Amino acid sequence: MRNVCLNKLFAPQVKRSNGLPTSPFKYPQRACYRDEPEEGPERRGFRGTWTAALVVSVLAGAFYVYAKRIQKTRVQSYAVRSVGTATLGGPWLLVDELGRAVRSDVFKGSYPIVYFGFTYCPDICPAELKKMAQVVTKLEKETDLIQPIFISVDPQRDTVEQIRAYTKEFHPRLIGFTGTPEMLLDVCKRYRVYSSAGPSDPSDADDYVVDHTIFNYFLDKNGDFIKFFGVDATVDEMVKEIRLQLEERGDLRKPLIRRFKDFLGI
Repeated sequence: MRNVCLNKLFAPQVKRSNGLPTSPFKYPQRACYRDEPEEGPERRGFRGTWTAALVVSVLAGAFYVYAKRIQKTRVQSYAVRSVGTATLGGPWLLVDELGRAVRSDVFKGSYPIVYFGFTYCPDICPAELKKMAQVVTKLEKETDLIQPIFISVDPQRDTVEQIRAYTKEFHPRLIGFTGTPEMLLDVCKRYRVYSSAGPSDPSDADDYVVDHTIFNYFLDKNGDFIKFFGVDATVDEMVKEIRLQLEERGDLRKPLIRRFKDFLGI
């Protein structure tokens, strides 16, 4: 309750000796009375909590709409940038490490990282496949959409059994492929991979080195080329770029701090 006070001029009606009443304005007095109940701190705090919740909800909604708009704009920008660029990749048919004929369509819905090499490579191929495996291992904590793939450029020696034993050395999810010389030549042309022919006598393993293009090709969920990583690319650089690509395509949730920076445009 709160007190409401008014200045009220009044006086009791007292008769004078001559019988006339005294003036009602002669004795000013202060009159106070209680009015409506006053809000307690609990009620004011409750109303403040609801107000704050409403403000936060409005801001969160605005942030969500803005973030979706930014994501859509960036995905469209990627599509625009892809127009007129060199075409890499395409459908292929190869033999996997279990001896089965496999088409590239089976990997739709995932993000393949493809490396071309040969199992008898002394140093570069193992180093690049090890780097690929480390990238996949780091990203596995956030997504299972990354699919590592190894494609042989040495059909004379890289048999199904050889491929199967080789891929196990690097990552359990790494899938290896070989095939006939015609199959491998076709897929190499699609990715513009250069590889030299092997020796006339494949049993001469000591002098058997196949020169080839050294790249890790990163593809999208439709099998289209996104980016390649050379020998100089580090594991952290690859992880950062692949993570960014997945975030822009809506397949990996951005950290809160990055979403906030996007909201601010910084």
